[in-house]
Amino acid sequence: MIRDWTLISKKLEKDYRIFQVWEKQARSPRTGNTLDVKAIHINPWAMILAITPEDEAVMVRQYRHGIEQVCLELPGGLLDPEDSSPAAAARRELQEETGYGVSDILDLGECFPQPAVLNNKGYFFLGTDAKQVTLCHPLMKGKTSTSSSCRLIRFRASLKKTKSPTVWLCWPFSFT
Repeated sequence: MIRDWTLISKKLEKDYRIFQVWEKQARSPRTGNTLDVKAIHINPWAMILAITPEDEAVMVRQYRHGIEQVCLELPGGLLDPEDSSPAAAARRELQEETGYGVSDILDLGECFPQPAVLNNKGYFFLGTDAKQVTLCHPLMKGKTSTSSSCRLIRFRASLKKTKSPTVWLCWPFSFT
């Protein structure tokens, strides 16, 4: 049986505003040895697959510094303190990044995308009957951002493609 490690110490190493790096020392329940580890703490985030009545997926194309290239990805982002729920955050992010809104939203689940070093949880939603309600906001409400653009992708046709010139963001899933 796998057991939890005992946390011996934990201290904030550096705060980078949107994430913090923590230094921890933990004891193995199997060997009793201690290990120094680093963990990154990030607020939870939400992402939404919004589908229009014409079966188009509402996507965002933007440059991502982590992989140093432009990506085509689902709208989403960190939960803000004023968000009443992860679903509310997904709706807000969709409108901020694309100008679209959805009539209905379905909770698809949640996961810890990289629990080896990250503590954050991701929430996934499906939005239906997506329609443009405002203009796209390439620089959203003064948030630090690279330029971005909204793009509609024919959803059913995209699922049938075997090769695509676009980059889709993917995360390993880890459910609790």
